[in-house]
Amino acid sequence: MQYVSFFWLYVILIRCIPTVFGTIIVIMTVIRRAFKFRLNPTPAQAQQMVEFAGANRFVWNKALALN
Repeated sequence: MQYVSFFWLYVILIRCIPTVFGTIIVIMTVIRRAFKFRLNPTPAQAQQMVEFAGANRFVWNKALALN
């Protein structure tokens, strides 16, 4: 069983440019990069992933029930 997933990485670049009038212009640039990766887990690892996802869902539902 293969799992394909994407990982988004946001990089924020901030540049300060001084002007002639003594003020500073701030330019903010956001760069979005994507990484694609594939997991090839063993059957035991795949079972652990399923159990982990189920446990997370159980805890999430319990937390929602508290509100």
